[in-house]
Amino acid sequence: EAELTLCQERVAQLLFERVPSLAFVPKEAGVFVLEISGLAAVVGPLKAWAQSLLAEIQDKEGLWGRMVLGYEPMPARVLCPQARPVLMLSDPESEQAQLAEQPLSALGLSARLQGQLAPLGLHSVGDFLALGAQALGRRFGAEAEGLHRCLTAQARPQLTPWLPVEAPCVKRDLEPAVTRQDQLLFAVKRELYGLFHPL
Repeated sequence: EAELTLCQERVAQLLFERVPSLAFVPKEAGVFVLEISGLAAVVGPLKAWAQSLLAEIQDKEGLWGRMVLGYEPMPARVLCPQARPVLMLSDPESEQAQLAEQPLSALGLSARLQGQLAPLGLHSVGDFLALGAQALGRRFGAEAEGLHRCLTAQARPQLTPWLPVEAPCVKRDLEPAVTRQDQLLFAVKRELYGLFHPL
């Protein structure tokens, strides 16, 4: 698990250096949301850029990935398995149309909500969306209503912004100047003690 976390941090750092902002989906390791607004003016055709980025991740980390160039985080997440390896959606309408065609299982519903929806005979995401957010909320609760709103761009899913972790650093000017090695070792030892003592 520690290796997976380190790998995710390395991939996040690589992505962070190439996009205006980066977030990740809590409780879904390796799922990132990249803000790419205005990026085409800098990097050129976005599909080629995305393919190049995925190839770089595969080369550096040995990981094979997928990317959806869409308009809303939740629909893009649901459509990600359709990416080969990049799915580019031309407009929000085509995103919603492709989303509606996906099987209901693509939503990754909780077991409780799956059980509640089963008697309705829903087969696709489109069937789920046709019920309406308020109707779903009244009958099945906040989870169903929140999911519907995120899928139809009425709300945004909970995302955690990713920021690089800065390595701890301590700088000290030694006054008076240290000229001998044993003095330097003593000064460093004193600083280390001050750093680790609170722990």
